[in-house]
Amino acid sequence: MWGGAKEQEAEQDAGNWNAKNWQDEAQKVLEQMVHLLHPVLVVLIILWQMEHYWKTCVKVLSATPEPLPAASQNDSDSIASEYDRLRHTRLLSNSQGEGWEAELRRYIRDFV
Repeated sequence: MWGGAKEQEAEQDAGNWNAKNWQDEAQKVLEQMVHLLHPVLVVLIILWQMEHYWKTCVKVLSATPEPLPAASQNDSDSIASEYDRLRHTRLLSNSQGEGWEAELRRYIRDFV
């Protein structure tokens, strides 16, 4: 068992001035590792979510293969409808094998 503050104090009282609080040392190491790994974990979670999202999109698209209707001149919600048509077209073209990685690259490229 690793000694804590009491064991460190007992060893120092016995003359070992180099005694360490090993529980505290272990806690510091764990905190440093979590701090270093946090960005990596965030990226892995995002990638996992993107893969899950893509699998769901492919299932939805294969269940509804009909393209969205063309825009009409009287469409009061033309911006949203245009966006939906563009997104649907891109998802249909991506479902041919590019996969979620290609969509993620396009998404990141839009923000850079």
